This record gives sequence, structure tokens and C-alpha cells, in this order.
Amino acid sequence: MRDATTSRITASPEMLMDQAVTSARRYMHKAESEIDQLFGKGYAKEHPGLVGQFMAACVGDYHTAFQAKVSQESNEQVAEALLDIASSLDDISNGIHNGELDPELQ
Repeated sequence: MRDATTSRITASPEMLMDQAVTSARRYMHKAESEIDQLFGKGYAKEHPGLVGQFMAACVGDYHTAFQAKVSQESNEQVAEALLDIASSLDDISNGIHNGELDPELQ
């Protein structure tokens, strides 16, 4: 679970394990319904390896998308911090240039 104000994961290891089981169950049911819809009722039950591969594809896709989202959020935070630093440096530079700050006192 993620705290919206800090972007920190606050879930305990036990909560994460429970979530993993819930996710696996969701992927398994989705695999069965999608495979049966595509190949006919009962096909998923007759081909458990296909169910496993479907689940692995879902996990891989989710992992990639989640990592991209986390990277994007991190990049945005770094960019915002760098813009703040640049703005502060501009303010200091302008102050020195306009004689408002004595560079010897800095």
C-alpha cells in the first residue's frame, strides 16, 4: 500500500504477501476466462501450462508498467527540485549583479 502524501510504500511484508496471493488469484481467474473465451470452454483447465504462461505475461507487463510509473514520478520530483535550485541560483545571481548582495559576505 502506498501513502499518497509521501509516495512511500507503507505495507508490511505480510500485507505484501497477502496482496501477492490476491493478485495471483486475480490473474488465474482472468487467464481462465480469457483462454476459454478464445479457445473454448474448458481449454484452460486442460492446458494449465498456458494458464501459467498467461499469468507470467500479466506479471511481466504489470512489473514493467509499474517500474515506468515509479521512474516517471521520481524523474518529475528530481526535475522539480532542480528547477527550484535553478530559480534560487538565479535569484542569488541577480542579487549580486544588482548590488543587493555583497559577494564578499557570502
